[in-house]
Amino acid sequence: MMNIDFKHSLKGAAALLALSAFLVSCGSSTKKEESSDGLDYDSSAMQEPAATTKPIDSGVEKVPEVKRETPKDAYGPLIDAYKNQNDEGIYRASVSILSNNPNDAKALNALGLYHYRKGRFLASRYFFSRAQAQNPRASELHNNQGLVSLALGEQREAIRSFKKALELNPNDGLAAANLGSIYVQEKDYYKAIFPLEVAVKKGMRESRTLTNYAIACVGTGKYDVAKSSLEEALKQNSNNKEALFALSNLLIAHMKQYPEGLEHLNRLKFLGPAQEMRNRMNTLENEAKAGIQ
Repeated sequence: MMNIDFKHSLKGAAALLALSAFLVSCGSSTKKEESSDGLDYDSSAMQEPAATTKPIDSGVEKVPEVKRETPKDAYGPLIDAYKNQNDEGIYRASVSILSNNPNDAKALNALGLYHYRKGRFLASRYFFSRAQAQNPRASELHNNQGLVSLALGEQREAIRSFKKALELNPNDGLAAANLGSIYVQEKDYYKAIFPLEVAVKKGMRESRTLTNYAIACVGTGKYDVAKSSLEEALKQNSNNKEALFALSNLLIAHMKQYPEGLEHLNRLKFLGPAQEMRNRMNTLENEAKAGIQ
């Protein structure tokens, strides 16, 4: 059975991991358990705070709301929809769950995903917020809120959300990758390096995260680690222009390995670089040719 958790939600939809689809304060780590329904969740965080009873005008104490539990087999269609990347299936399964339990955090999170993918970011924020009300310590929900903030141009708020996710779960690789990617974009490499190290160690080894990590490593003088990361990214996709550009820059400008750097630069020229790369590529080419002579 496929495993679904909150971080499943926007793994392919973020705007920043690519510095372009996907878009990690220390605190005690929240222990997670896997329930038999195939959905990961923080079992302690799913418990609502004890309700405070207050007298009302009639003198009758307010009865605390009883939390409803969704039957485990009700998640089957949602699991299948995630597995098949079926947005409409996710929508239908979520609505079905919520018709019986309006406060089901997993279904609310899934609806947030659905609206995010449709570009309805305010609706997405609404459903993620409702899910957070049920599970305020789910780091994945803070990560998702961070992505919504990015989509709305609220970068400082996004950083706060990603940091909160890491505070709740220092091992949240998605939030780590997203936070690090913002710092890389801002060229604040010493801030970027730690969250990106967390992301890579926690299995976020797709090419865009590896490229961001390598750029941060170059900015902090870790050239060998940067080279290894970029080579791994290029093994995944030999036509990755961002990785080729970063590797050419590393080899020529920093490691003075001119022939190898020029080889990657020529490959990038053949593929057709982005316009913003061209001036830097000309500088690197001249430096490499001068170094070889």
